[in-house]
Amino acid sequence: MGHQEVIEKMIQVMMTRLPKLTKEDIEQKITEKKEKIGAGHLTDQGALFLIASDYNCNNAFEPLHTFDENGIYEITGTKFDENGFDKDGNNEDGFNVNGIHQVTGTKFDENGFGKDGIHQVTGTKYNEDGKDEQGVSKDAWDSLEVIEKEIMAESEAANDAEIEEQDKKDDEEEEEEYHNDVDPYTEVEPNCLMSAHEAESEK
Repeated sequence: MGHQEVIEKMIQVMMTRLPKLTKEDIEQKITEKKEKIGAGHLTDQGALFLIASDYNCNNAFEPLHTFDENGIYEITGTKFDENGFDKDGNNEDGFNVNGIHQVTGTKFDENGFGKDGIHQVTGTKYNEDGKDEQGVSKDAWDSLEVIEKEIMAESEAANDAEIEEQDKKDDEEEEEEYHNDVDPYTEVEPNCLMSAHEAESEK
């Protein structure tokens, strides 16, 4: 089942569950959801899940999930669908579409981090120990950033040197070609000399 077919099926399911909504109503709501979340951050399918949640129809699309017995999604070939959710409706961090964690049953995981990576106590990306949800400290991230910048600078310098060397080589080749060319203004054909000599002799 292709992506557009999935969307059409979901719209049909929603129309069946919510008879007051027409296809045009649902498509309009999809547009509004995507505009609210931000362009590029939400797919049509993701918008439909949010709309279903607004109407307390969270399980409306369960029959449409095409996960095999190993939990692999048919379309993406991974354990996650197009919106990053597994067969149980949770993303790789364990949060569902409503931001509820599968283990804690709250908007925070076992380490106190929310779906957006913000810690519930500190209100930042780092917990009380100064580490983020991946267990990496700010100092470590800063050091990594410095290393990445140094690598990038070295790469750019090497690239500039390569370009400069190629330009120098091109200039040398052009100079060599110039010296090998015959000057058309100083070259005199032998036949012309002979013709001029013969003309002078005839006089």
